[in-house]
Amino acid sequence: MKKIITTVALVLSFSINAMSQDVHIPNAFTPNGDGINDTWKPEFADTLNVKDYNLEIYDMSGTQVFNSRNPNVWWDGLPFDTVYVYRFYMKCKGFDTAIIKSGSITLIH
Repeated sequence: MKKIITTVALVLSFSINAMSQDVHIPNAFTPNGDGINDTWKPEFADTLNVKDYNLEIYDMSGTQVFNSRNPNVWWDGLPFDTVYVYRFYMKCKGFDTAIIKSGSITLIH
């Protein structure tokens, strides 16, 4: 008598919506008044239901030059210098963890 062995493979696939991958933070922009790339803010899908938001921008001496708790407010690059540092915090409804990022922004003249 032959034994027939049947192997059944069950593949479970699921996706985790990693919000940090849904947020793009540009590292440079050109606030020169030409109407192209003149303002800066983290970019993310309008479908993210933002519950808590804070964006802070500092000059190289550590002075805060911009702060927004509104995800629809863009920074215009003033005062006009070359390099700034940002701190970004965003928490969305339906997610347990927040996105917390920091880095530098270069203004291209």
